[in-house]
Amino acid sequence: MIRKLIPIILFLSLPALTAPVYGQEKEHKNKITVTAGKIDVDVKGMKFRDFCDELGRQLKLNVLVDPAVKARLTLKLGPLEQDQAFQVFATLIHGRVKEVSPKVYLFTQAPKNSFNLKKTTVHKALIRLTRSSKINLIIGPNLKDQPISSVKAKNFYPDDLIVTVAQQLGAVTIEQDGKFLRVVANSPLHIVGAKAKLAQAFMPADPKPLAASKSKKINVDVIDLELSKVMDQISRAAGVKIVVNSQVKEKVSVNLRDVSPWDALRVIAALARCRVEVRDRQYYIAPQLALTLSDHKTTIPKLIAKISKKLRRTINFPKELKGQITVQFTKLPAMDGLHFLVHSLGGYKIIDELGKPLKIVPHAKKR
Repeated sequence: MIRKLIPIILFLSLPALTAPVYGQEKEHKNKITVTAGKIDVDVKGMKFRDFCDELGRQLKLNVLVDPAVKARLTLKLGPLEQDQAFQVFATLIHGRVKEVSPKVYLFTQAPKNSFNLKKTTVHKALIRLTRSSKINLIIGPNLKDQPISSVKAKNFYPDDLIVTVAQQLGAVTIEQDGKFLRVVANSPLHIVGAKAKLAQAFMPADPKPLAASKSKKINVDVIDLELSKVMDQISRAAGVKIVVNSQVKEKVSVNLRDVSPWDALRVIAALARCRVEVRDRQYYIAPQLALTLSDHKTTIPKLIAKISKKLRRTINFPKELKGQITVQFTKLPAMDGLHFLVHSLGGYKIIDELGKPLKIVPHAKKR
């Protein structure tokens, strides 16, 4: 009798075992909805990486997350436009969002770092910050330094702190293009957008050895090939001698179609971070001459003289280019340093003809 009752008792007990426990919170269902380009979010404790994966899927974008970001997101928000929503998400993870390309966004988090400097000046603080971040800096000309009691920060983006410190100099224009930072007095002559111009490497005009082959077009298609072997190909195609310095060990990957031999030479040399010289109707490819400077105060003529010495080329410039500046260069190719200086001054350009002195001249005035 007892054996027959056991199944019945267990069966009757099942409802009690499966009955809901009143007062227990139901599991939250995360929701991410995109409607007409606007984002609605209702998530709790969701991994930020999973959140961005789902968000990217619905927006039909690539929403990437830096591996250092380990945050979870709890948020009820919407509807918001994409740009606004992305800024909110970045703020909540104490980070940033950057549009890498029209279809790719990247979320990052402020690095774990600290900075503490007491009884200093704006110029000295900027030099310390840019040096540790491997950013090349020019302050000036003639921007008077200012004392500051202390600069203290923890878990910060270096460029945010740099801007905050630089603003202590007053009415200034602060521009950062990758590893180049300029702090200059507000001026209508200041040239904006030097990043693209610096990146283009300011190539000189076709020199005499290749002038005869200017109309000739060649193709260069190589993958991870030593620079000397690439130059051998160009040498044979152009009918000129190209000598590569033995210190140059770089390899390049490039695909050029229907370009002049000179264009191929200068582009590939720039990719390999090399300079081109012409001697006795021959080309010489040598490593870039890097410049490391940390002068709290110098003058424009002195800086040009240092660059000239490093380049081993005379640099002619107008007498009105004078005044004090503050610089911080870290292994910066000397030619890039010269372009960086000229663009920071505003209103000037460089004329570079191989075999001749470099010239810094004013931009032609528009009529």
